Amino acid sequence: MLELAHDIGLLFEHWNLSLPLRHALLLYVAKVGNTSDIDRFIDSVAEPLSTHKEDTMTIAQQLHQRGFEQGMQEGMQEGMQEGMKSSALNIARQLLQNEMELELVQRVTQLSDEEMAQLLRSEQK
Repeated sequence: MLELAHDIGLLFEHWNLSLPLRHALLLYVAKVGNTSDIDRFIDSVAEPLSTHKEDTMTIAQQLHQRGFEQGMQEGMQEGMQEGMKSSALNIARQLLQNEMELELVQRVTQLSDEEMAQLLRSEQK
């Protein structure tokens, strides 16, 4: 999509689009076009603009903020899942040390067969 960014900027200049429409189009193109380098994409779109260059850069900042917020949310979610998995492993370890049956420990903690096998191997060391 990066190779079309300059042409998109020229079209924005020619059509004199409203800011909300420009924002929607940039967001759509960046998302659907699977743009990997959003900075270069926005710079290339803004380059041919004689007007509304600042507005386009503001849109870029909004896109960055959205990406940052999405990344933070995904990171928090991943961290929570890792924390829950760690807790389940600790609980399973304690239950096994208190001689609870293996199947019951697995059912209670919802650990997979592989996770239980790894836990048992680590406990034997």
